[in-house]
Amino acid sequence: MAQGQIMHSSLKPLRGYFVLLIGARNVCITFALLLRLIKELTMKAELLAQLVELTGNEDPGAVRADVKSLVSRYNAETLREKKEQKAAWDEVEHEEGEEFVFSPNALDVDFEAAFAEFKEKDRIQREAVAAEQKKNLDVRKDLLRQFQELVSDEENIGKAFARFNELTEEWKSAGPVSGEKFKDVQDEYVRLRDEFFYNINIYKELKEHDLKINEKKKQELIDEVKGVSPELPIKELDARVRDLQSRWMEIGPSPRETYKEMADEFFGVCRELIGKIKEHFQSLQEEFDQNLAAKKELVDQLVRIVELEIQNHGTWKKKTDQVLELQKKWKEIGFARKGDNEQVWEEFRGLCDKFFDAKQAYYDARKDEQSNNKSRKESLIAQARELSQSDDWKETTDKLIGLQKEWKKVGSAAHYEEQKLWNDFRSACDDFFSRKSEHFGSMDQKQEVNLQAKLDLIAEISAYEMSGNKQEDIAALKDFSARWHEIGFVPKKNLQETYDAYNAALDVKYKELNVNESERHIIQYKERISGMKSGGNSENQLHKERTFIMRKMETLQSTIRQYENNMLIFTGKGAESMKREIEKKIKAAEREMEDLEKKLDLI
Repeated sequence: MAQGQIMHSSLKPLRGYFVLLIGARNVCITFALLLRLIKELTMKAELLAQLVELTGNEDPGAVRADVKSLVSRYNAETLREKKEQKAAWDEVEHEEGEEFVFSPNALDVDFEAAFAEFKEKDRIQREAVAAEQKKNLDVRKDLLRQFQELVSDEENIGKAFARFNELTEEWKSAGPVSGEKFKDVQDEYVRLRDEFFYNINIYKELKEHDLKINEKKKQELIDEVKGVSPELPIKELDARVRDLQSRWMEIGPSPRETYKEMADEFFGVCRELIGKIKEHFQSLQEEFDQNLAAKKELVDQLVRIVELEIQNHGTWKKKTDQVLELQKKWKEIGFARKGDNEQVWEEFRGLCDKFFDAKQAYYDARKDEQSNNKSRKESLIAQARELSQSDDWKETTDKLIGLQKEWKKVGSAAHYEEQKLWNDFRSACDDFFSRKSEHFGSMDQKQEVNLQAKLDLIAEISAYEMSGNKQEDIAALKDFSARWHEIGFVPKKNLQETYDAYNAALDVKYKELNVNESERHIIQYKERISGMKSGGNSENQLHKERTFIMRKMETLQSTIRQYENNMLIFTGKGAESMKREIEKKIKAAEREMEDLEKKLDLI
């Protein structure tokens, strides 16, 4: 099948997907899914083209492993298609009782046909090889029979020697036989050959000359095998031993009086080296078993994580870190046996996909909830704006406080919308309370007195000299904070300037105590919260502070997720340095998150 035809055929199943994808609720997800589907169908077309090419090979045995790998990859693509179709199907609303039906790829039939053609060619070749080997075995058995007759019955030296050479050439020309039969016929051939030379009554000078030459060659091989280092790489060691044994078998007979002694010496050294080789492969198998056990343990841990029903962002973050750590450990474990390794990897990868699919589903649902929260808050903003121009100070105040309580009960909208919503709501409330404050302008004189009291307290903090006792000094600074919060409101125009001066004066003193920034912030924050609780409108103030912190935490969580996604993108040269930089940013964001969580606990 031509490449163009394969590509055209692979796109036919898309008609079935469009019905599912058009109804999906999330357009971005649908488009990404469609792009990924086209990529996977293109992959199947490429795999089919490769299989067709390999099927045309005249020697199926030479490409058997490649075909097996292609089939495994193709089947993996089919499993992925089923998952993608199921995900697309789930995005569309269906009639009650309707069940998902997988739409096979049009290329699957062509792929199965090509694979069947290859298997047939491979079967024919295997049967031909087996038949040829059986035929060769029969030929060799007949030659052994003739060798036996020659050794037992022939008395004419010249004729026997000529016949022996003829049979030897025929033996060398006979084709290969199956592995399990080769040793038997080869050993019998060597035995008969040696017996021929021992039993035939040839010229003594020639016999002794040949035996001595063979004895010398065997001694050289004994010396050579003794010089083989058992510390050689295993593959090289195995090849050397096999070569030496093959060369020994090719040497003719040697003198009877030394034959057994030399053979025992040669094969004794060979057995020691072969023992070293067997020990290596046994150790390798044990290592494979250990690696498989380690990987199965990671699978078990992943199963326990996937089975959890996670319902909050914090747990998702924690479990995501655990899954990423399991993936890191997986990479550090060596290989198991090929079949076991592929099976346990498919299981591990499938569980990872299941975890991250569930995580995506959770955050998709969370987006829907945030959208609903946005609508509810927009309704509260509209009500607050309508009340902001009322002159019924008592009733309107109660209503606005009621709206503020209701605002607290509504969850957060998306982090990029939450701030604007809150600003709009607060602005509407502030409009009313500003008008109310102007109405009760008699309080201005009291605020001027409070302003002077706070300025005096700032001067007192600046003039305070540390005693050297850390606990006493911290208590003194806390007392300054308590006194600050006991003082009432100051004029709005002086509020920020006064507050900044107060914080700057305290920062100087805390730095003198060598209190780290995080600890200092928590201490000061405790005092700030105490001041809010003791002041007027404390419930509203605490709610505003809590909303501000939660909004900031959501922003940080989004930032951390973005960093984590970026970690997966960087590959190639320079990727490690970029990853390390991002890891630093992640840790900094996580430390800030911990401080915010402490503040939230204080509230």
